[in-house]
Amino acid sequence: MNLLTNHTHRPFPATVFAGLSGALILWTAGCASDPAGKVAFSAAPGLPDQVRLNLGAIGIAEDAAPPAYAFETGAGVVESSGERSTRYAGATINSDTGIPEANLLISPITLVATPFAALAGALAPDRKMDAGQMLGAQLDLTAAFDRSASQEQFRTEVVRAAKDIGGRDLIGIGQARGDPGRVQTILQTRIEKVSLERIAKSEKSFALKIKTQNRLVRASDGVVLVDRPMEYCSGTDLFIEWTRATALESVMQTGMRKMARDLASELLSLYDTPVLAGAAKPAARSLSTPAAPPLKLAGLTRPANPRLIQVSESGSAALGIFATSHVAQVSVQSPSEGASQVPLGVEKTESMLDGLDKHPNYGISFMAIAVAVPVSIWNQGVEAVMRVSPETARQSSDNLRRAAQAEYLEEQVAFEVAHSLAPQTAQPLLLVSGPLPIGGDLKLPGPNSDSAGRQFVSRRSSATRLADAAIQIRLTEAALRGEGDYNPRLSLGVKGEADLVRLSDGVKLCTFPMEYRSESHRYTKWAANDASLFRKELKRGYSELGKALANHLVARGIVPPERSKSPLLATK
Repeated sequence: MNLLTNHTHRPFPATVFAGLSGALILWTAGCASDPAGKVAFSAAPGLPDQVRLNLGAIGIAEDAAPPAYAFETGAGVVESSGERSTRYAGATINSDTGIPEANLLISPITLVATPFAALAGALAPDRKMDAGQMLGAQLDLTAAFDRSASQEQFRTEVVRAAKDIGGRDLIGIGQARGDPGRVQTILQTRIEKVSLERIAKSEKSFALKIKTQNRLVRASDGVVLVDRPMEYCSGTDLFIEWTRATALESVMQTGMRKMARDLASELLSLYDTPVLAGAAKPAARSLSTPAAPPLKLAGLTRPANPRLIQVSESGSAALGIFATSHVAQVSVQSPSEGASQVPLGVEKTESMLDGLDKHPNYGISFMAIAVAVPVSIWNQGVEAVMRVSPETARQSSDNLRRAAQAEYLEEQVAFEVAHSLAPQTAQPLLLVSGPLPIGGDLKLPGPNSDSAGRQFVSRRSSATRLADAAIQIRLTEAALRGEGDYNPRLSLGVKGEADLVRLSDGVKLCTFPMEYRSESHRYTKWAANDASLFRKELKRGYSELGKALANHLVARGIVPPERSKSPLLATK
């Protein structure tokens, strides 16, 4: 099959038998390849946490120099042996005279002849482009390289991946205008070369290779922190297929996106160890596994001269815990309600057949029907036993809808974090519902203040200001989901992130992914008794998630532990 998945050209027969015959010939010819492509690093990927999380604000440099490109052409074959084999087999098995009686007579013949037709197609001589067609293909490919090999497009993919994969916002700067007062690290990334090469003897082994150079440079003195060349190698196809329509542009886009995502994941990610609770929490690790070292983060003092410090070194300032967003409600997956004109069991069977019961070759259609009958009976039997009645489905839906709209999850999780931290730390805590005070100080309420949206959780010292950084709780998803069509088994999942944000400029220093997952139950059980199980599990979810995050912040050294709980050392 064509590996340029975003490019359409010759259609292939949608027949299982023909496809298997063609695939067999293709396999014996040794033309297999990975359609998704691969990214290779020149060195061991990844950075230690203490380096990756101390890059501070990162600027991305501009580079307008176009990359070099080159391509090979080969013999100009226009159809591979595997494609030709599939075409011959499809033409044979799909033979249709238009007369049902005649189709019935020739069906056994075409069924038996199909593998031989596939073999004849594989052994037929190759068709090749003439000189004029080859010149036109080369011109089309040259124009495609000019359009797609863009430094700006690659930088755009890196910026998007850093945000989506790594949770980090990159700052665009001129290569010669790095401002150490604004950024601590500069990312220099560019495409060095793009080439279309034949990587094996087969004419269908042409692959696109993209070579990039990526460096992280310290802004203050230009020291290279990491130099990471990367190379992408696509899946393979005939030379002519790379010249069609937007084939090369599509694969070029795929390669740049994959490299950008790998670069963001390995070098730029702000994400630290995830916080897991409920059924999402893995089994207890061996006691011999070393604990993660205390996390130290840069950039909490003057940006021009950053040093490694912990939030706990900020004296008696209060640590702000902010809940600044809101998941409107918990989304709930509902089962199929009521009875449709066509039973769902019948629809499943028809979908499985994919039209094979109406194939012009009666041998295939008879086999498909023979398989479909018991499958359809089984599907309809399961549906009859498991389907929820329309009245029960409507009542369950109403119960869960009311329960799902009754909670402000971020505020509840933030309260549990503050409530759990209070007895574990000597640092004052302030729970805040509202936006982070970026670039300015948040006026702390007095001892008797009843300011809306703010409240002290801990008054261990007379704090008059916030610490240099604050915790921001953001929930990104809350859903009751699972598998099944009639009365599915669902589990409650809550996902979010806890950002450690530098208040002077809003730069995120570190992000802790959070996830809670409950045990699974049937849809009707979740909704029974005014969704009492659902309400109880929702409260348990944000409670356990908040406690897990609080414990994690102390364990990672973000929040100083209570001095009275320090271990006592005895000597003999």
